[in-house]
Amino acid sequence: MLRTVFVLLIGVSSAAVALAQPASPEAAVAALQRAGFESVRAEAGPEGWVLGFENRRYRYDVRALSVAREIVPEARRVVLYRRGWPLVTLAEAGDGWVLQDVAPEGPSAPARAPARWTLDLLLRPQLAAEFGNFDDPVESQVNVVPEAALQLWKGALARIQWIIPLQNELGDEGDEMRPGLMTLGQVWRFPGAIWASASAGVFTQKRYGLEFETLRFFARGRLGIGARLGYTGYLAYRDRTWLYDDLDTVTWSLYGTAALWPALGLAAHVGVSRFLDGDSGLEVAVRRAFGEVEVAFRGVHTTAGTNAGFTIGVPLPVGRHLAPRRVRPRTAERLAWTYWYRSLPDVGRTYATGQRLDAFWEDLHPAYLPARLHREARR
Repeated sequence: MLRTVFVLLIGVSSAAVALAQPASPEAAVAALQRAGFESVRAEAGPEGWVLGFENRRYRYDVRALSVAREIVPEARRVVLYRRGWPLVTLAEAGDGWVLQDVAPEGPSAPARAPARWTLDLLLRPQLAAEFGNFDDPVESQVNVVPEAALQLWKGALARIQWIIPLQNELGDEGDEMRPGLMTLGQVWRFPGAIWASASAGVFTQKRYGLEFETLRFFARGRLGIGARLGYTGYLAYRDRTWLYDDLDTVTWSLYGTAALWPALGLAAHVGVSRFLDGDSGLEVAVRRAFGEVEVAFRGVHTTAGTNAGFTIGVPLPVGRHLAPRRVRPRTAERLAWTYWYRSLPDVGRTYATGQRLDAFWEDLHPAYLPARLHREARR
């Protein structure tokens, strides 16, 4: 009697597991969509299923891969998307994944739930700090930055920020509420792993204008060559008044990236650039990814002087956001802090647009992705 009951329980459990797993590509698409993934595709092939999806549900894309694999264990290849563009193809390798291709074509099946015309309302912390003199060894500034991020058509993102100061020791201008980034960015992909981006609007460092960038990957993303061109002017907001000049400054950069040790997530960036204050010279960065934590050491040597510093980026709560919808509140994903050894305002000064290609790739950048995949497989 007990043996019969035991056999029946095993049969019921096996049937429940079978029912929980998708039995067809259409069922897999529906299951991934229910889990909060977008631009979902699935195809059944002779070597197993091929999935495609865009992740805006989980803070960490590598974690999203693990979730998708639990939902569709038949998947043998996965194509990950960003703003509708296929970025990388990953192939199954034991308990984890390996990078197979950069800028793939992706499954031919039409996308379900494309990630378009959706608005995210974020709240970002912002931190700046400098080491001061003997009487005041550390000077800091802490802001909170509400942001509206609107994902538009394929490859397009609009961002609007407003900076609210909470604490400031870095000059009187930091005491005012003021605009942050106010930009419209567009990314394109061309054959041969060639990417291009354009952005326009209000940038950091009191600049507004236009910027264009292109990047070509080689050797499955281990090497990259890129160029960036900016045309900006002065723009500031003081005492509730906009102050601005005409577009008058051209900046540019020719750079290369190389994965020095892919298994450790160690990569280098070397570039020759012309900066905001008219100086030109060499910039070098070495970056290491420890899962979601990133550390970069930077140096610039220009016609105006030399400087060095570092950047630390850490993840912020929460690891899983609300499922994407037309309007969605969520927290920011990361907090980054950059420190320069010398407070030299006119050496290697540049601006940020929040729309460059490194921000577009985020934690799927192929120079660091193999190490992240390996680290996740060991968990």
